[in-house]
This record gives sequence, structure tokens and C-alpha cells, in this order.
Amino acid sequence: MRSALLAACASFLFAQEAPTPAAPAAESIALGRAALRNLRVAQKQAQIRNVELKNGTPAAATITRIETEGDGLSVAVKKLEQRFAVEAGKPFTMELPAQSDVTLEVKLDAKDAPLGERHGKVTIDVGGKTLALPVDWEVVEANKADDDLPPPRPESDWAKWATSGPQPRFACHPYQFDFEKVLSGETVKTTFTLKNEGEGDLVIIQIKPQCHCTASRLILPDRTVEARELRSKEGYGKLKPGEEATLEVGIDTAGMGGLTHKKVHVYTNDRVHSPISLDLHLLVDNPFQFSPASVSFGNVRSNETVERVVRMSSIDQGKFAIVGHELPEPPVMDVEYRQVATRRNEQCAWELVLKSKTGLPAKEHLGKLKLVLEHEKIKELDQLHYSLRIVPDVEWRFDKDRRVSPDSVNIGVIRPGVNDVKTFTLENKNPSVPWKLSGATVSSRIGIEAFAVEWKVIEEGQKYEVILKVVDAPKTKAFNGELEIAAESVSLPQLKIKFNGMWGGNPKGQ
Repeated sequence: MRSALLAACASFLFAQEAPTPAAPAAESIALGRAALRNLRVAQKQAQIRNVELKNGTPAAATITRIETEGDGLSVAVKKLEQRFAVEAGKPFTMELPAQSDVTLEVKLDAKDAPLGERHGKVTIDVGGKTLALPVDWEVVEANKADDDLPPPRPESDWAKWATSGPQPRFACHPYQFDFEKVLSGETVKTTFTLKNEGEGDLVIIQIKPQCHCTASRLILPDRTVEARELRSKEGYGKLKPGEEATLEVGIDTAGMGGLTHKKVHVYTNDRVHSPISLDLHLLVDNPFQFSPASVSFGNVRSNETVERVVRMSSIDQGKFAIVGHELPEPPVMDVEYRQVATRRNEQCAWELVLKSKTGLPAKEHLGKLKLVLEHEKIKELDQLHYSLRIVPDVEWRFDKDRRVSPDSVNIGVIRPGVNDVKTFTLENKNPSVPWKLSGATVSSRIGIEAFAVEWKVIEEGQKYEVILKVVDAPKTKAFNGELEIAAESVSLPQLKIKFNGMWGGNPKGQ
């Protein structure tokens, strides 16, 4: 029965870690997944996750831009049997036929990354719409990545611990432990008995727990090895034939959910039974409800403050109090909390008032708010995600495009004398801080002789038009460039807009 239960648990866990993406609705262009969350990558390694980009419409669409934000994050596109790398800072264009799909190959590279959480995003412009794929991942020690990795080898030279003559035999009781149902944020502990059933001395060389696990103490017959020494040293001591030691192990369940299993690898000088993996199983339940489940501030200007209110309640875990909080640096919001009256079925409820800070850099800010609690079992809770996109005071639009301020645009197929003039309209949305356009130039890797740029005032300090004209055939049929717009402004002295397109006639020189 135990094996059947474990098989069911494994099946359920696989479903939790690799959910089947919901198919996009018909007549739509959509990603197969809304986000990549809670990924772990071992230090000095890389991991690839595939996400489908589907065109469910009856018409072909064009991918005009793919960009990544965040260190260690890159992307490639797989179409049929071909793979196309997306180079940072360079334009990317690809046709997406009707009723078809391509695969986005998202790579998380921890080769040179320090330990810790990472937040990034993949942005795709396709068919006149912008799709965003948030990516949250963590760089962990080499032995603390995904649970299905093989046990890491000991870092020391095994030969120096080898013995001649009578050999030890390592045994453990139990080899696995089931915590059953626990609460997210709770720290749970258990003990294992390590025993030498051989005829020679057993040396306990190293103990390596997986992520979220802690080997807190090893009690030997002649000494006690505390957690710090277990992490930093090796060769903790010997067990003579018949002797036993006690290993205390804990799991911090903050950020976990659903059926979970962890391992602790114990290395000894037993050539046959090393390492031995101690298995820990648990079903992590969310003890509190958040409404909304995550916080989106949307688009916020650098001088604006936007407020969001989140309700946090307990249904069956009794009273609790929020006594502190932590945010990634630099903090993007101010956090206040207060206890409020309960509603039906609630035992305790609090409100969190979140206010975005001013003066933040213009980019996407993603992260998690950690709460410090007074509760019988749970001291910290790390599950409330937030997103905040800081946009500059100036918005711009390309021709009649509905998108607001995209980083790059596809100006389409240019036909001389027909549609070779393109207009970019820039408007200052913060009247209290004038934005005075002072110049506009164009640059391109194929040279600038094919392009001309000028600008005119619609409303001084508030609204302008920048006109880009293709005045001569570019050297290649496909071309790209960048508009560089200068202004007298403290918040946005320079604005760069990338563009790409196709020449409708013969390229220059042909």
C-alpha cells in the first residue's frame, strides 16, 4: 500500500511541477503558458524550458520583436526543424502562419550567477499585440536543484577515508519519513538513526541536504556536530562497530505547495552503501487565503503612487498577526497592515495596504513580499507575488498603432512614393514637468543614407511628431535602424526606438 501511495504522490507531484498549459482560445494568438514560476537551476549549470507560441487565427501573423529582461535569461525560436537564436539588442522577425505554432526555447543560465532569486521576462510582439512571459527562478547550490538530480559526489578525495581490513556497513532507520499534511511556512523536523553494522570503523564524511532542507545536528557517541560545522566541514567522526548516531533534519516549507519530496544524502566510507539517500515526504497546505491571490500595479509613471489593498485571512488556523515584512532590494513599495473584522467562516483577517514608491527606474519590477508573523506554527510566509511596470512620462505611438510605447516597431513593406513616410507621435503625459524635444536622428548598421528624419512641434513641451522617411533603396531588402530622440528633460533626456522593415523594390546596387 505504501508503494502505491508513493506512486500516486509522484504522479501528483509531476502534475504540479509540469502543468499542462491551457490551449489558447480559437481565433487568438497566445502563449501556451502564462508564466514560468518557481524554477530552480543548479549553480554553473543551465536549464531550458519550452513554451508554445500559437497562432489560432485564420491569417498569418508576423513576429516583429522578441526581447528578454533579466540576467542569465535568453531565448531561441524553434520552427519546424530549424532553430533561430534571438540575439540581445538585435531585431528579430519571423512569419507565423495561420493555425500553426512555434516553440520558444527559454534558457536559464546559472554559469556565472551567484546564489539567489532571479526575476525576468520575455516580451514578444506578434500580430499587432504584445505578449509577456514572466520568469521567476532561483540559482541554488549544485546539489540543491530539482529533486530528480542524482546524488552529488562528495567534494573531498574519497580515497583518504578508505579503510583496509574489516569493512564498515552503513545502515539507517528509518530510510524515509512522511510528515503527512503540514502548513506552508511551517518548519518541521524529524530524526534518523545512523548505525554501523559492519566490522570496521564507519566514517561519516559529509551530509548534503537538498534545497529547503537543513541538517541541524548530528549526535555522535563522543560529540555533537552542530549545523554550521555540518555545512562547512567534512569527516565529522567515526562510529565503531555496533555504534549509532542521531541525525536531526528539518524542512522550511516557506514557498512550497502540494505534494513534495526532499532528500538528504549521507556519505560514508562504506564503499557499497554510500551515499545513502534519506527520503522526506510531505503534503504542504496553504494556511492563509489572499484576495487577490497576487498583486498587479499595472503601468505606473515614475512620479505616481498607486495603491493596492490585499486581504489575508485564516479559515482554520486560528489567530495570527503580521509583525513585519521583507522586500527585495531596492524596495518598490511601502507596506502597511492592519487587523480587520472577520467575514463568514474566517477566524482572523488582516488588510495589507501596498503603495508604489516614486522615482523607480522605468522597467518591469517582479518579486515576492515576505511576511513575518506571530502564529503558533508559522513565523514567515513567502507567497504573495507582485508586479509593477514603471513607464516614462512620455508616451509614443506609431502611425495608428494601438500599442503604447513599444521598444521597437515593424514599419512593414516600404514602397517608394506610396508608404515611405512613417510618423511617430510623442506626447508628454505629465503636464507639470515639461518635456521639450530638441533633436531627432537615425542610425542603422546598413548606413543612414537611405533614411531621413525630421520633427515638428504640435504643442510646445507636450506633444511632437517625428517623421521617418525611407528616401533611397537600402543596401539589403530587409533593413533595420534606431531613432534617437533627444529632449530637454530631467526624467527622459534620451529616447531610443528601434525599427525594422522590408524594401518593396530592388535593393540598392541591384
